[in-house]
Amino acid sequence: MAEETIESMLEKLIQDNTVITGGHFMIKGDGEPELNQGTVDSFRLAAELYKYAKENYQNIGIGILINDIGATCSSDSCSINQINFSREDFTLPKQYLDILSELGIEEKDVKIYWEKTMRNRGHKLLKIEVKKNNQDIQVIKGDHYLIDKKGYGKIILTRGHENSVYGTAACPLIMAAYAMEQQRGGFTQSVNIYYANYDNIKNIPNQYVIDKGKRVAELLSIKIDVKNVYVSK
Repeated sequence: MAEETIESMLEKLIQDNTVITGGHFMIKGDGEPELNQGTVDSFRLAAELYKYAKENYQNIGIGILINDIGATCSSDSCSINQINFSREDFTLPKQYLDILSELGIEEKDVKIYWEKTMRNRGHKLLKIEVKKNNQDIQVIKGDHYLIDKKGYGKIILTRGHENSVYGTAACPLIMAAYAMEQQRGGFTQSVNIYYANYDNIKNIPNQYVIDKGKRVAELLSIKIDVKNVYVSK
């Protein structure tokens, strides 16, 4: 029996109203993308899957999550860096544009999800939940947590900050807002392809914060079905 390829496995996940993302990277201090072959390959995989899906399903989108915050997050902390960057001058990296051209996909079709925007939306989401008196949200030593009774236990949402009542959004809250933004775009499912390997720790130092973000979205009744796919080669 022939070995099943990752492409064929991913095709089984596709249905109508799906957004497919890949190629995630952060912006470095000099304003340039933090790329390696794995991030480029994950974008290619997403683009190839998008092309297949567009030919076979309805309401299919393609996107990329870009970290323009200047921070990378582990399970319990963030490293903040100053970056010299303007969204107005941004274009996708040449490697990504070449893939799009090869596959006949226009750059304008790629929806960019900026992490800074997701962070701000996450703050708004937390404020709404606090005002609703969500009993599963607790403040512990200045940090906001979501209590997951059936899974992770305590999931950090924000870290305390002296200039903000609600603190600074942590990665799980940002990723939950990411799911919410995909849902707001008219999608009922997302397939998000991440390159997770030792040579990509600057972009993804800890994949568990991504999984926790999916769980936060579920617990806060964000309905989109999030499928996170991790590739290591």
